[in-house]
Amino acid sequence: MTFDQKWLSFLLFSFAIIFVAMGLSGCEYSSQDISKTSGGLSHSLANKVEQLVAAKGKKPSDQGAAIRVWKKGEITYAAQADNRGQISALIESAIENLKKEGSGEGVVILCLPRNMNVDLENLRGQERSRKGLLGARLGQRSESRWLCPHEVTAQNLELDMIVDQFTLKNMNPTEPLDFIGEKWAFDEFVITNKDGRIWEVNPLLRGKRVVSAESVSKASTQKTAQLLADWMFRSVQADGRMLYKWQPSESQEAKGNNMIRQFMATVSLVRWGNAHPENEELQKKIKLNLEYNIKSFYREMDGLGVIEFRNKRKLGAIALAALAIHESKFRQDFDKQYRGLIRATQKMWQTNGSFRTHYRSKKNDNQNFYPGETLLLWSYLLAEKGDEKLLTQFNKSVDYYYGHYHQIKPNPAFVPWHTQAYYRVWKISQDVKLKTAIFRMNDWLVETMQEWDGHGVLADEKGRFSSEAKPFGPPHASSTGVYLEGLIDAYRLAVDVKDGLRAKRYRTAMVRGIRSLQQLQFKDSIDAYYVKNPDAVLGSVQTSVSDNTIRVDNVQHNLMGLIQILETLTEEDFRVPQETFRGRIISNRNFSGKNLSDYDFHGTNGKHLDFTGTNLRGADLGRSICWHCDFSGADLRGADLSQAEFLPPRFEGARIDDRTKLPFHVSRSLNLGMVKGDQQ
Repeated sequence: MTFDQKWLSFLLFSFAIIFVAMGLSGCEYSSQDISKTSGGLSHSLANKVEQLVAAKGKKPSDQGAAIRVWKKGEITYAAQADNRGQISALIESAIENLKKEGSGEGVVILCLPRNMNVDLENLRGQERSRKGLLGARLGQRSESRWLCPHEVTAQNLELDMIVDQFTLKNMNPTEPLDFIGEKWAFDEFVITNKDGRIWEVNPLLRGKRVVSAESVSKASTQKTAQLLADWMFRSVQADGRMLYKWQPSESQEAKGNNMIRQFMATVSLVRWGNAHPENEELQKKIKLNLEYNIKSFYREMDGLGVIEFRNKRKLGAIALAALAIHESKFRQDFDKQYRGLIRATQKMWQTNGSFRTHYRSKKNDNQNFYPGETLLLWSYLLAEKGDEKLLTQFNKSVDYYYGHYHQIKPNPAFVPWHTQAYYRVWKISQDVKLKTAIFRMNDWLVETMQEWDGHGVLADEKGRFSSEAKPFGPPHASSTGVYLEGLIDAYRLAVDVKDGLRAKRYRTAMVRGIRSLQQLQFKDSIDAYYVKNPDAVLGSVQTSVSDNTIRVDNVQHNLMGLIQILETLTEEDFRVPQETFRGRIISNRNFSGKNLSDYDFHGTNGKHLDFTGTNLRGADLGRSICWHCDFSGADLRGADLSQAEFLPPRFEGARIDDRTKLPFHVSRSLNLGMVKGDQQ
């Protein structure tokens, strides 16, 4: 089907612009009991919508409204009104349509145009994608239609592409001024019926309800994990093949495959199975998947076992295939292959501690991934049986990769694999070098990558790992998952050595990451309103807020992270600060005499936390870790900073006196009682 054919019938309903929904983070889900309404259901729901709009503090336009009814992945009803006073009538017409369809099941989405010609330049570079943020008004002036933002999201296409194609097909060259092609911001709300009596009105952002930070709990995380595991289970086909990629907008499997992700998917199933040994059907699926992968991709070369796909034999795939067998209950069934794979990892190790990352190939790329995946395998071998030779090799690789490679060009992809491997070996050796490496890597990861309350972070982006300032690629659900896998081990280490501040920081980062995961998960039929086969996506995780593509590693990494998090954290541990100190300092510059040891001090994305001109007179920072803090011009008279760890601070122009306690490495200046420079 061509692009024009695909969109012809769809565009009869409406046409697009992007919704900048900065205010949605403050909106809460709401419900309306029919038995308690006095003005009728549609009137009550319309009032609730207006309340949510008013709560955002922005004056709405009176450019009318549009409504859509979605059932089984298709729009079954579409209508629009010329003014806001007809919202109640629109809602009533949509509900009547649901009733005519029989069961009344379906999703109603109300679209309220807010303003046109929206400037998206305030959105940060990698996330300026217009999918789902704006909609449009298109058509002839006498008969234009609205294309709502959620409709753009449903097609997983860029707004500009849709508008350009529609304009090209429909504008009359002889009367171009009669054609409307305006980009608009919208407020969108989903209206759903739970049981015939309770109706809910929830704001939408990029076609999904915003998951609040407060809603993340151990119970909600357990539900998230179960949904992930159920999708993984269903995705193992009858012959044992694991589904690799799915396109929700097309309701079909996409082309592509990757052996590293396939065997990591097997590992995730194995770990879920080990956590649920009573599930016999799950164990059968695990063995079926292992059998398929080994039969299809295992090869013997030069007395070694390798995983071959498209004439490539990657170190990462070899290591993860061995790990899948190692952790499973079926190691004896695959003993020959298991030993061959381990021999291959040894063959690819070099005497300087590095690894060759491809067998029988000159390629030697992906050094941030494959060696760490191999060291993770080796850490399991060392934990099971002491091996001095292997431990020596492991430590030599730590010296090469952490001590040399990562220091020259740090990359977040490096961190979780090495963290997991180092922690498992640290539990055996108690090597201070491994502890220091884990803390420094994860301190840097959280500081550099995680987004929360910084400028321009939208409500649905909170908790994800992405850096505008660093060229580490666009945000990706699989990255969040693998970072969670590393952070839980960093947290465990912090608890083991009684480093309470780091334990709190890593725990906070994990809970915030879970919020991002829950935002991206297809949790129910409402999230899957545009999918023709909801069962195909239920429990899965889309790639990002602006790309609904499902890939198996989006699910597997998050599942493995949650398995360990749920084993480790208590319900109380899920209660974390809802804002960093960056958020608090924006509205409060007076912390005179305060004990600040419990605050989350750090800059984000390499930017300094700005204490400039702040009153910290007599304040006590305790043993805080203050990442990139700028105290220029701050009043530090009588303040105690002596126990804090600075990475690195600025003190230029700060006011101090004889009672000010500074770290030993921060020298005082006799020039007007100020501390100068970017000292550490």
